[in-house]
Amino acid sequence: MTVTNTIFSTLVVAGLSVATVVGAGEAVADPASSATLSLDVSNVEEIDGNLMIALFKGEDSWKSNDAAEGKMVPVTSETMSISFDGLKPGEYGIKIFHDVNSDGELNLGNFGIPSEPYAFSNDAPVNFGPPSWTSAHFTIADGDNSHTVTLK
Repeated sequence: MTVTNTIFSTLVVAGLSVATVVGAGEAVADPASSATLSLDVSNVEEIDGNLMIALFKGEDSWKSNDAAEGKMVPVTSETMSISFDGLKPGEYGIKIFHDVNSDGELNLGNFGIPSEPYAFSNDAPVNFGPPSWTSAHFTIADGDNSHTVTLK
């Protein structure tokens, strides 16, 4: 299910609360654009719950946690493929978590460490907080694009 022009979710990734509002940032969907993104998510250990995906266009969007587009996708297999169509070419970043228990939140354990799987574009490393734009961004060009992330 695509969540559009509504509050997508409150993501808590690596101890950071991220209020993600879909549709409030720069619009990325453009029917005239031919750019598509096929996002492959690997290392899905439990076939339950939902993947909560936030797509950010540009560094300012990433830093302000103002997602350009978001999706909530039911988990149906150990490797998931999610499509984003009609994107404007440019620099993008992804924040994702597997909401295993479908409570709409990334659950945290001791010391604020996530107890549900999460990932960032480029499999960017997490060191006491979310990764920088520099380590997480990637380019979407006209035509078909693909990107893979591995849940941690």
